[in-house]
Amino acid sequence: MSKAKQKVEVELTGNISEVLYAEFKSMRQELTKLKQENKITHEYLAQVIANQNHPPKLFNDKDIMFMLGICIKTLQNYRAAGKIRYLKMEKKIYYTQQHIDEFLDRFDSKHLNKMVV
Repeated sequence: MSKAKQKVEVELTGNISEVLYAEFKSMRQELTKLKQENKITHEYLAQVIANQNHPPKLFNDKDIMFMLGICIKTLQNYRAAGKIRYLKMEKKIYYTQQHIDEFLDRFDSKHLNKMVV
């Protein structure tokens, strides 16, 4: 039988208020324990979810062209010059968020076409 459906058997010897007080105190302690376990479980799950190693989101050429406001030829030139890193899988080119961030970190916004070395 589950804890929620267990029958409570109380021996009614002595003062009824003392017996009820003891039973409620026991139930309160059990409830406090369950709440604490639940809190730990929620904290643990939140930590696991936050630390999960999801595969990185991959962006294609069109995504990068839109994000950076450049044409395909400029993107090809950036790749050829080693200005932006990329992955090549099955003859297709992809970029991760890390690739984009590294590119933007080196990009000198004062000189739109110059990279900071």
